[in-house]
Amino acid sequence: MAACLALRTFVIGAAVTAATAAAALPTDEHGDYNGIDLIEWITSHPDGMIHESIRIGRERPGDPTSINGLFVKADGKPIEKGETIAQIPWDHIISPGNAYRNYKFTSCKAIYNLAKELRRGETSSKAPYVKYLLTQSSGTMPGEFSKAGKKFLTKMLGGDDLPPYEETWKDDYERMWLDQCAGDESDEVERFAYWLTSSRDEDTLMVPIYDMANHSNDSTKLNTLSYKPREAGDVFRFVASMRIEPGAQVYNSYN
Repeated sequence: MAACLALRTFVIGAAVTAATAAAALPTDEHGDYNGIDLIEWITSHPDGMIHESIRIGRERPGDPTSINGLFVKADGKPIEKGETIAQIPWDHIISPGNAYRNYKFTSCKAIYNLAKELRRGETSSKAPYVKYLLTQSSGTMPGEFSKAGKKFLTKMLGGDDLPPYEETWKDDYERMWLDQCAGDESDEVERFAYWLTSSRDEDTLMVPIYDMANHSNDSTKLNTLSYKPREAGDVFRFVASMRIEPGAQVYNSYN
């Protein structure tokens, strides 16, 4: 029987938010999330497209120690250089709305909008994506570590700089979210939204499917290019920069 993926529950005071959506995400025969709901949701839009050879899941299906990501189906066609891997409609992206500006890297409104969708859960107009986001783990970013954890990592690094060039990782949440965005430190939905954007967004945009691709700057592995919306309302395109063979992983660059 396919395993159910637990969805995050947020408790604010005595009230459980709408983010307590109870439905399980779709899984393959191994119990791994396969993103079929996301693919159907995106391709049902006139501007949406996902390449027929794309597979969402583990590198080694059924192996819980194997990484999740985007792959070309082992029995599928190769994705040729220049082919579109995914085209995501603006309505399916969690964004700052009309405040979006191309190549702006941070946005308080984008984080507030994400928190709003997380609270809505299954009632969100972006529910297939929101339900997936609600299954993501907290505490994976160094800035989320406890004081003791940060102190230990600093000692291991031999200083405050987090390679390759990050100097502010210890207080990014306090400096940006609490100070600049006037966030509520007691609101765990806002906190979760902040760290989701820190780890997954693309220039203030939370883009389904695209954000499932793992990072590589290795020229022999990096096999995609992204074309961000020029303005609010435009689509997001994810394109193969080289031929991607069946069974291969699809990478993007987080830099």
